[in-house]
Amino acid sequence: MKILVISDVPWSEENSVGNTYSNIFRNMENVEFANLFCKPGNAESKILARHYQMTEKKIILNLIRKENNISETSGAKMKDAEFNRKEQKIYDLLRSLRFPFLFIAREFIWKVGKWKTKELDDFLQDFNPDIIFSFCLDSVYYSNIIDYCRIKTGANTVLFFADDVYAYKRLNPLYVLHQYFVRKSIKKLASHSQLIYGATSELCSEYSDILKKKIFPLYKVCNNIPEIKDSVNVPLKITYTGNLFYGRWKVLALLSEAIKEKNKESTKLFLDIYTSGLYNRKMMEALNIKGSSCLRKGIPYDEVKKVLKESDIVVHVESFERKEIRKTRLSFSTKIVDCIQSGSCLLAIGPTEVASISMLKNLDIAEVVTSNDKEAVKVILEKILENNRILIEKSEKMKEYGLEYHSQEHLRISLYNKLEELLKGD
Repeated sequence: MKILVISDVPWSEENSVGNTYSNIFRNMENVEFANLFCKPGNAESKILARHYQMTEKKIILNLIRKENNISETSGAKMKDAEFNRKEQKIYDLLRSLRFPFLFIAREFIWKVGKWKTKELDDFLQDFNPDIIFSFCLDSVYYSNIIDYCRIKTGANTVLFFADDVYAYKRLNPLYVLHQYFVRKSIKKLASHSQLIYGATSELCSEYSDILKKKIFPLYKVCNNIPEIKDSVNVPLKITYTGNLFYGRWKVLALLSEAIKEKNKESTKLFLDIYTSGLYNRKMMEALNIKGSSCLRKGIPYDEVKKVLKESDIVVHVESFERKEIRKTRLSFSTKIVDCIQSGSCLLAIGPTEVASISMLKNLDIAEVVTSNDKEAVKVILEKILENNRILIEKSEKMKEYGLEYHSQEHLRISLYNKLEELLKGD
C-alpha cells in the first residue's frame, strides 16, 4: 500500500501536524509514505520514504524569473535549513495576525501561479499512491491541490477534519467572501472522498449533516502510558506545552496570577510554559512571574514527553472570548493526548462550549475549571494542595480512558482496517 500524505507544513515530528501523522501511521506495516507539503521547512520522519515541496515563495519566483517552483528530495534534508527557519517565522507571524486580505493574497498567488508542473506530475506518477490522506483546511488552494492529486493519480481520498474549518466565524466582508469559496471547495472535495474522519464526536455529527456523508471519529494514539506516580514534587510542577494562539495565553496568564497568590507565603506551585509559537512583550510580562511561572522556548517532542512525564500537573486551556470559542468549539487539541500519555494529572481551564473542555468535564478524567474567574482557579489549586491524592486519582482515571479509547488496537479498527477495505473495493 502506498499513501500520499498532503499537508500544509512538512511532515516533521518537531511540529504538531507532523507529530500527529507519525502517531497515526507509525505502526502500519507494508506501507510506503510520501509527503507533499506547501510551507518552508524540512520533512523529517523515519517512516517517510520521500517528499515534495512547493511554497508561495517558489511560485512567486517562478512567475518573476520563470524558475521551477518545486523541489523534491528523498530522505535527505532540504538545503537552506537556516533560511527555512526564518521563512517559517514570517509565516507564523502572518498566521497569528489572520488578516483576511492576507488569505486572499495567498489564494491569488496559488491561483495564478504555475504549480501544476511536469515535475509534480512526474512525482505523482512515479509514487503512484493508492490512497491520499490529508487534513482539511480553510484554504481553497489547499483543497485544489488535493483534488488535482486525486484526479492525476486516481487514488482513494481520505480527509481528516481536526478543526472547524467550515463555519463562518467573523463578520468581516473579506473574510466572509473568502470563507464562502472555502466552503464550496470543501463540499466539492468531500463529495469525491471515500472516507472522512473528524477529531471529535461533536464535529463528526455536525459535519455529517453538512456534507451529507458519514464521518468517523479518529483519535491520536497514546503510547506507553507510565505507571501513575505515588509522590509529588515540591513545589508542585505544573507544565503547559503548546501554542498561545486563540487567546490561550490570557487563560495561562489567569492561571499564573492564581499561582502567584497561592505562593504568597512560600512557593507551593510553579508553572512552566513551553511554546514554539510567536509571542510579544505583553505575553512575556503576563506569563513570566518571578517564583510562580516562566515562559520558555519550544523544545523537541522527545523532551516534551519527558517534561510532561516529570510534571505533577499538565495543563490544557481554551479561551473564554466569544470570537475564539467560535474557532475552537469543535476542536480536540492533540496536546491532550500528550497529556494523557504523560501519566500526570490534567488541569483544564476553558468554556464548556468547546468540545475538548466539555469532554474532559463529562468524563471526569481531569480537574476542570469552566469559568473565567481567578478565584475558581485558586479553589482548584487549594483543593490539590490540601490533598495530593486528587492528582493520583485523576491520573488513574485518565490512564483508563487513554487505554480504552486511544490504544493502538482502537486505531487499527477505526483506520487501518478501513483503508484496507478501500483497496479491496477497487
